[in-house]
Amino acid sequence: KGLPLSGNKSELISRLNDNQDENKPVKAKNIQPDSKSNLDKPFFQYISENGIKNLDIDRWEVGKYALGFFMLVFMLISLSSTNWYSVKYVDESQEDFFGEEVDIKESYEFKYGLSGIEFETEVNFGMESMSESIEIDYDHPLCVDDDDELQCGKMELASNFIKIFFWLSILTTATLLGISIAKGFGKIDSTIFDIDYDKIQKWGWHSAVLIPISALMIYAIISFSYDIGDLFGGEGTSGLGSTWWLMFLLNFGFAAVVYNEKTMQFIDFVKEKLQQK
Repeated sequence: KGLPLSGNKSELISRLNDNQDENKPVKAKNIQPDSKSNLDKPFFQYISENGIKNLDIDRWEVGKYALGFFMLVFMLISLSSTNWYSVKYVDESQEDFFGEEVDIKESYEFKYGLSGIEFETEVNFGMESMSESIEIDYDHPLCVDDDDELQCGKMELASNFIKIFFWLSILTTATLLGISIAKGFGKIDSTIFDIDYDKIQKWGWHSAVLIPISALMIYAIISFSYDIGDLFGGEGTSGLGSTWWLMFLLNFGFAAVVYNEKTMQFIDFVKEKLQQK
């Protein structure tokens, strides 16, 4: 009808109702015949001119980009973490000092990172405590000459999968975000690119989700074969570290948002089963 496109939803409806019986279309103000309408303007340009209140936003799409950014940041941080896998031994005892029983707690832990191992010791003697930490690279003589006690070769192999796959995911996610931002500001106008944009988005988000998940699963499979052996007399405990679990939960949430249709189907299925009970 050639009506102005500014205003919120109720204003637009009212404007249509007021002009539905008129034969002559009303020209929109401040819009040149050869310029783009507000609806055709790039995403970020439209927001800057009209405000976010006037925009109907897909929350799943916003969540996908937001979590994609957080995943990128946390993957970069996790690459320098030293707590991907942990082997720990704790010994508690009581000693008699000058007729008094004193509780002694000794804690020893090997924290496996992507570039090496951090060895932490902590001793609590009554009200006093003492701690120390040393770092060992995978190419350190203690690792190279180690008779598989620390299993540096196995853990370095698992770490290499994380590093390679995470960098691929970081580059993929950063590219997707960069393209979307450039397109949102109208910096990309290629017709060929617009035709392939949906395909790029589809396979890009698939890669951003599946690549890090694959790395996490491979790391878990390799690390599950870790054998404490004679380390700490075979009495220690081992398991995936806090960094692995954090990245797994973040990636799980990221996947739920990217595959939101499947997520909603699963939620509806669970609700239906609960209602049947």
